[in-house]
Amino acid sequence: MDAKKKPVESRDVVVKVSDGAIISGQVNLEGEEGRADRVSDLLTRGNRKFLVVYNARDMKVSGEEASVIILNKDHILWVIPQD
Repeated sequence: MDAKKKPVESRDVVVKVSDGAIISGQVNLEGEEGRADRVSDLLTRGNRKFLVVYNARDMKVSGEEASVIILNKDHILWVIPQD
């Protein structure tokens, strides 16, 4: 079975969550609900409750890396786009 590849337009971000963790990684502006023009659109548009951060690294707490971190938007304190 040949899966269709979805388009990817990534932006580097730094995200702080309510437990104090600071995550750096990338988000995809291309989504199922259409393309987001800005990183802030991922947080304010649509009904999705989670933000997917890939190539992620926890900068503050442990320095651990993960291929994907799925963050509940209710726990995001701030996001800094790096582009």
